[in-house]
Amino acid sequence: MDRRTLLALPLLATPAFGQARYPNRPVRFLIPWPPGGSLDALHRRVFEVMQQDLGQPFIIENMPGARGTRAAIHLTQQARPDGYTLAHHHLSIIRHPFLTRERTWDPVEDFTYIMQVTGFVFGTAVRADSPWRTWREWMDHARRNPGRLTYSTSGIATTNHISMEVILQREGVEMTHVPFRGSQEGVTALLGGQIDAVCDAQTWREPALAGRLRMLSVWTPTRLPAFPDVPTLRDLGYGMSVTGRDHPSQLQEGAGG
Repeated sequence: MDRRTLLALPLLATPAFGQARYPNRPVRFLIPWPPGGSLDALHRRVFEVMQQDLGQPFIIENMPGARGTRAAIHLTQQARPDGYTLAHHHLSIIRHPFLTRERTWDPVEDFTYIMQVTGFVFGTAVRADSPWRTWREWMDHARRNPGRLTYSTSGIATTNHISMEVILQREGVEMTHVPFRGSQEGVTALLGGQIDAVCDAQTWREPALAGRLRMLSVWTPTRLPAFPDVPTLRDLGYGMSVTGRDHPSQLQEGAGG
């Protein structure tokens, strides 16, 4: 393979791997988020099944930080392009080269994309004992107190961060963004009273179902069966949805993902 490997589920016995059978030794898989999140659990289950089917161990390694780009950095700077170091990528990997002075990688030419696994279920949650029972109450409070309310995401310039800033701009509201290495760290900080809200992937699900968190919105195209009374961003009048696999144009008025 003359390019790095991304999000690989096997292209078995293909000439690109330059060998009779792939894999014939352990495969390393990099997850750019901390352990314990929903995506981490999904990948571990997937590779547990693959390990049984292929007869080779898949070594899972978490590389959180740098808004989810450390796995991509490792692929381009350290890993051999032989198909034995794989990684999960997300939209920040596509976006990153356009946010830095020097382009760190070419998101098209420097990786071999194998398959898409999933998008994300984003949403906004606050503590169940918070004073905000609805999205509109939260926004109105923020408008009266510019910059004083805080919300978390999984990093600067991630899809949920950019989406939230688009929403705040439309509302004419200022909040303080608190980036974490992953959604579960944000939820932990929220439960501990260190921030006011989390705007991130669905690590909030179980605490919300248990009554410890209150959902103010979900960012999916339609309402979630587990939270039928929680409005979508479209229900709230923003004309958009965010799934973690949206093109930037889908964050414009009247568009969805």
